[in-house]
Amino acid sequence: MRTLIKCILKQNLLDSNVIAYDLVKKWLQDNGYSPRHIEFTQEIMDLFYTENNDLTKLTNVPEVLTEALHSSNPEIKQAAEMLCSIPNDDGERSLAARSIKYVIIDKTTVSTANVWGIVSIEDKVVEFRFRHKVSHALEKATEHIVSRIQSDNDESIFEKIPTNTQIPVREPNATQSIYEGTVLAPGLERKAIAKKHKRYDILTAWTAVISSIIATAAGFYISYFPSKYLAIIWFGNFSDRLATASMATAAVSSLHYWFYLKDLQSKPPIIWQ
Repeated sequence: MRTLIKCILKQNLLDSNVIAYDLVKKWLQDNGYSPRHIEFTQEIMDLFYTENNDLTKLTNVPEVLTEALHSSNPEIKQAAEMLCSIPNDDGERSLAARSIKYVIIDKTTVSTANVWGIVSIEDKVVEFRFRHKVSHALEKATEHIVSRIQSDNDESIFEKIPTNTQIPVREPNATQSIYEGTVLAPGLERKAIAKKHKRYDILTAWTAVISSIIATAAGFYISYFPSKYLAIIWFGNFSDRLATASMATAAVSSLHYWFYLKDLQSKPPIIWQ
């Protein structure tokens, strides 16, 4: 199975005469992906450009492709296997082969085997493709790189992936997804979403706090300056009860917002379904 993550380099970085390849390579190194530059011969590239969907099922598999698929160089082998698993009905394999620059390894998954991937760069568009036979390992590797791309720190070189972007999971040489992942909002945006969805709880909490302060002040004033009038005595008692009820309301409304925010923040960067 394989996944595809598309992202865009920040325009201000491209305007600073920094070569996109070097920029992406440094980012990959800083994030522990150990990028290795990859380059195929023109003979193999011509095979990747053909319209045959599954190159490994050709009647006579060309020797150069067989050598690449069984290469002692793991980067060559993994890149060849990845490209052979991509169909070319819509030109996806041609584009990936033409713009492939690096082979990477994700070592953060819980599986015993590393998850290999390739990186293709075309102008300011960067495509990450991961491939693994175990869906859980593939999902974790995809989540890891998306969380890095969505990072809120100043060192991020990518634009944020739009919320609700679909990441396809496909079988080798398939054009249809067996299931998809939905990209959730990054960290800081989740707080804004929580405030939007729980705005009435927040409003209720602030209103209750203000009511409690006013009621407490009124109750304190009446108790400090006692009166013989029953109405004033009643109002003082009422103010004390109102202050207590308002603080309880503020606490409950605040907890509604806080638990909702924590639930949002605990979710992974991608929901698979």
